[in-house]
Amino acid sequence: MLVRLLGEVTVIGDDGETRWIHAPRQRALLALLALHPNRVLGPHAAIEGLWAEALPEHPAEALQVVMSRLRRALGPVAVCTRWEGCGYRLEARPDEVDVTRVEELLQQGRYALDHDEPTRAAHLLDAALALWTGEPLVGLEGFSFFTAALQRLSELHRAVYEARCRAYLQCGRHLELLTDIGEWVAADPVDEHIRGLQVVALYRSGRQAEALAVCDHNAPPWRPARRPWPWGGGGQGCRPCSP
Repeated sequence: MLVRLLGEVTVIGDDGETRWIHAPRQRALLALLALHPNRVLGPHAAIEGLWAEALPEHPAEALQVVMSRLRRALGPVAVCTRWEGCGYRLEARPDEVDVTRVEELLQQGRYALDHDEPTRAAHLLDAALALWTGEPLVGLEGFSFFTAALQRLSELHRAVYEARCRAYLQCGRHLELLTDIGEWVAADPVDEHIRGLQVVALYRSGRQAEALAVCDHNAPPWRPARRPWPWGGGGQGCRPCSP
């Protein structure tokens, strides 16, 4: 089984078949459970997440109906959703939910980096990035938990990408890094960490003028830009990493 949240909310069964959850509230309930697998989701939190202030006349009964229909849509996978006496729980191993799989791969990748294994780290972090199939939680924008959940997943995405950048730089793969880092810088121009990694990659690729231009562009207006030191030091306007 694999529950996917990093894109459209779906479930892939052990048979390899994708189970599409078409009803928005059923998808939202599955997402609430999968965002915190193996933890009990109490009825109050579930009702708040599914209806917020637009409560049905009988919220507890309505929740039971949503869960019953979700289980029917899941088919054999429904055995993983359990009532624990005080709420519902999704029983899943870390590799059975894409979010927890990414978190595990990130932890392993960082460990590999800390222990001077950049090639292994790059492999692990590439695998983590590959689990994103699109914008997370597609179709759930109207639910109250969406904004906080999206922020968490966006921060996770950025953390994985930044770690992979560091792994690539330590492996000498700076040219490969330049193929996509510009998109990340454009998406968040004030992120000094990603921009600093871009400066290092440009410098090591022999594009020193571009590296200086990127760093000067990032210098805050209240102080003059300083020249970067991609080999380990750093000017105040730009803070490249020290691979």
